[in-house]
Amino acid sequence: MYPHERSLVKRMTNRPFALIGVNSDKRERVEKAVQENGISWPSFFDGGSTGGPIAKTWGVRGWPTIYVLDADGKIRYKNVRGAAMDAAVDELVKETIEGIAEQLREGEPADRGRAAFLLGKYQAADAIEQLKSLLDDEAELVRVRTAVGLVRLGEPVEPLLELVRQAVRDEDPEVRVAALRILADADDQASAALVLSALEDGNSEVQYAAMAAIGQLKLEDGLPAVAQRARDPDPQTARRAIAALGEFRTPGSVALLREIASDAAFPARIWIAVALHQSGDDATQRRFEAFLQERDETARKAAMRALIDLKDFDATDLYIKALDDSDRDVFRMARDALRDNPEPRAVEALKKSLSREVENLWGQLAGRDFAARRRAQTELLELGPAVAPLLLERMEQATAQSQLELSTIIGRLNDTGVIPTVAERLADPSLGQSTRTGYENILRAMRDDSSEAAMALARHDQPSVRESGVRVLASCRGNAALDMLRSALKDASDGVRLQAACGLAQRRDDEALPELRAAARSKRREHRRLAVSGLGRYGADETLAVLLELVDDPDRDVRSQLLKAMGNYKDAAATQAIQQITGQDESLQYAAVYALQRQDTPEAARVLGDFLQSGNSAVQQRARSALQRMRTPEARQKLQ
Repeated sequence: MYPHERSLVKRMTNRPFALIGVNSDKRERVEKAVQENGISWPSFFDGGSTGGPIAKTWGVRGWPTIYVLDADGKIRYKNVRGAAMDAAVDELVKETIEGIAEQLREGEPADRGRAAFLLGKYQAADAIEQLKSLLDDEAELVRVRTAVGLVRLGEPVEPLLELVRQAVRDEDPEVRVAALRILADADDQASAALVLSALEDGNSEVQYAAMAAIGQLKLEDGLPAVAQRARDPDPQTARRAIAALGEFRTPGSVALLREIASDAAFPARIWIAVALHQSGDDATQRRFEAFLQERDETARKAAMRALIDLKDFDATDLYIKALDDSDRDVFRMARDALRDNPEPRAVEALKKSLSREVENLWGQLAGRDFAARRRAQTELLELGPAVAPLLLERMEQATAQSQLELSTIIGRLNDTGVIPTVAERLADPSLGQSTRTGYENILRAMRDDSSEAAMALARHDQPSVRESGVRVLASCRGNAALDMLRSALKDASDGVRLQAACGLAQRRDDEALPELRAAARSKRREHRRLAVSGLGRYGADETLAVLLELVDDPDRDVRSQLLKAMGNYKDAAATQAIQQITGQDESLQYAAVYALQRQDTPEAARVLGDFLQSGNSAVQQRARSALQRMRTPEARQKLQ
């Protein structure tokens, strides 16, 4: 969800919108998520468990839970995601702006002026003509705030300059901040006295805006006051003042920054280095080299973040050195910074570093310690797409289990550059089945990006290769993939035909049904299992009669797959089939519970009630949990 949330926050800049997160993970995981996922919006820590006070207050039962509130704080939408979330937010933002626009025509001058200012702040471009009419309002307060709103909407500042100057003394601090920024951007030297006086404002945000304006306007009279604030014990004040000094770019401001740097502590030293760089100082490389050698990892991380944000500076050599940093966060930032760097030395250094990382993690990935394997998987994914080719080189050296895990990792890395190599290996008819499955997993994960390679495989002269192509095409969308799957239903190989039918079954395409019905009666157990998986995607009228023929199938895997299929139907015959299968093989009871829960019928509740008497405590517990989740009243009766 983080990528979508980031894009939503960016899209809603200067709109009446706020994203607020609540995280129930452990504190270290929260801190890591904030840093690695670019979380710039407020995110509350809820005590490190799903039973935190915020989750309890809001009645949260599942994670993630999404509430979309309107301007009055009322919940208007719940658990909308993706495009649905965007639509909900857009509707409420539009509703909020329309409500503000209505205030332009009524209310006290302060309310009308506030509405005019907010329409500018929220970029309501369609309100420009309405705001222009307010420039003749009898209330000066309305005219002043309207001028600020109009400039925020892109109207020329010159005709409105006098009104904007008056806004520096508005009673609303948000208006004062906006006015100061406008005057600085307009390079309005005539407002120098107003800007300097705003340094004494009682509101800290206004003071920060005044310092920034003094820097932009290069008001030498304000230089001593800003320099004094650069030594303020409050970090926020000191940082804003140092940034303002960096805007001056004069010999006097540079001298002051160097003087402050001589006795500054972390993190002010880093802020000063950034400001000196902005001022044209030529010692940036030396300063950041020193920062990246600090013993304190917090200082190294802060220096790396600042370095990444620096403009007009080639930090390639510093990033290369940081690839050897013992702190994982510093290493990740350096790696990410080098990822798109075309410099040969950067490409070579990154490749060596990633190779070393893969070598270190390979032993854990191939080991027997499950927790260590999971950590290794996570760390390999964090290395990013550039590591995919290195992992691919190890596919055929790995055990069957490791191949499965490797293919999952490579697929999730989504490096389309590996597609030709993977397709070339799949075109080898002698490839072992576990290795073939691994390579197919990689292409399936890339979906439409791999469709051309999959279609080429589906045209191969060897059936085993064509099967691979068809299996991959099942994950691809679009008419070309669909046409190829339908064409494969006429293939000379029954295996290719069945794989095509299973792919079409994912789309509930009726053309697959004859092949699936025929495969359900095949002597080959693997064909019967695949047929059950495909048939289970259709309605009961189309497939239930064929599936019921397999209740007494001699193969356990077929019966297990049949249980999953029966869970899709609410017919009494399907429930009886589940009961019959578990009567023959009690080891399948646990799997049967899931199917009965999905049916959620009175008959299913009755069978689950019988499972409460099972001699297997795990089955009893799962049956009780399933009954609690079901909606049919009979489930509650069985629990009682």
